[in-house]
Amino acid sequence: MIVLRRLALTGALGTWVLVAPASPALAADGAASRPALGGAWQLNRELSSPQGGGPGGELGPGGGRGGRGGPGGGMGGPGGGMGGPGGGMGGPGGPMGGPGGGGMGGGRGGPGGGPPDQQEMQRMRDLMRELMTAPVRLTIVQRDDTVSFTDDEGHVRKFVANGKAEKHQLTSGTLSTKSRWKDGALVVEWETGRGPTMVRRYRIEPTARQLVVETTMKGGREGGDRPPITHVYDPVEQLAQD
Repeated sequence: MIVLRRLALTGALGTWVLVAPASPALAADGAASRPALGGAWQLNRELSSPQGGGPGGELGPGGGRGGRGGPGGGMGGPGGGMGGPGGGMGGPGGPMGGPGGGGMGGGRGGPGGGPPDQQEMQRMRDLMRELMTAPVRLTIVQRDDTVSFTDDEGHVRKFVANGKAEKHQLTSGTLSTKSRWKDGALVVEWETGRGPTMVRRYRIEPTARQLVVETTMKGGREGGDRPPITHVYDPVEQLAQD
């Protein structure tokens, strides 16, 4: 009888342990880690990183345009190239929106493990240009772990923040992403092939009620301690009241 009583007590404790994590307080903590990103947002150029600054120049939420920049804009000037000789991202002159400079690094190698051919290099330039151009206006719809971004040209990107791989079709090709909630932000990792992983973090600045988008490069030759490229967005409703 003593053994049976111990087993019954153990069973009761086990049931209590399994039920306890589903308490309302813990569920609320999980929901609190998701910021409220939804709304219409307008790029604040004065508070954002200057174009051409940092790794890869202007790195904002995915867009569909070419780079917005000065003469000779686009990703890399003559002699740049993605992964070609001297092709590190962020070389002299800044690769995106600035004159000249190196290319992006990475990309598929050519036959026999050599450098990528010109066609592949151009494809990678176009892909990264499309990813790195910050839209002037951004509309976000958020439902639980699913977050959809629509830029000012009507391009839509939808992410599910569950840590699983997703495929995204861009104008110049397909890239893989993984999204998750971390430290009160939506974190999206874009795999670029043999180059660095582009990590983009979306969070809300509570004081000013602004959307802050921070982009860094992880791994590859262009990873390291470079500061993030930051783009700040104001809510459109707030702009309309001014």
